Amino acid sequence: MKPRGYIVDSHDNDSAAFENEAAVAPRRCAKCGELLAKWDEPLAGLRITRRKLDLSVTYDGIEIASAAFRRVVSLNQLTGLKFIPLPEDPDFFQVIATKVVAVDSAKTGVEFDKRCKKCGRHESVTLGGRDLVLKPSARIPARGFARTDLEFASEDEKCPIILCGHDAGEILKKAKLRGMVLEPLE
Repeated sequence: MKPRGYIVDSHDNDSAAFENEAAVAPRRCAKCGELLAKWDEPLAGLRITRRKLDLSVTYDGIEIASAAFRRVVSLNQLTGLKFIPLPEDPDFFQVIATKVVAVDSAKTGVEFDKRCKKCGRHESVTLGGRDLVLKPSARIPARGFARTDLEFASEDEKCPIILCGHDAGEILKKAKLRGMVLEPLE
């Protein structure tokens, strides 16, 4: 039986978006320190340290794609990813999945730690040791990408899980991109 799609995971690139000398101080909650607008923050000063990876993630949860990854997506007309050039590193792009799919928190066993009373964010969000389960209405395009409505991990590292449809996953596998790990999503 073919998987419905794939979880798109990646290795760290030994870089940090918000902890470098040139970074603009991101907006944070005055009470808990959580990032308030992580996906809208400028990535000034971010230069990728481990440069041989085609898909990677910073220590603070920003997905990064190489020009080779972007080319594979473009040439194969895969949908649902937005590529934002890094201001100081033109060989790499912040990559964001634009389609959002809902996680079934109960079936996945999502655990939410310490919710801030000021900003409403949780210190950490984890899968609870179970497989990711999406709500029945969640649709991942066969030749496209999506992201979960929840962000997982703790503190600045929190980010959504990127998913791709079955056909997109097969194309990515054949491209032999470095740093990317595809896990079947049942």
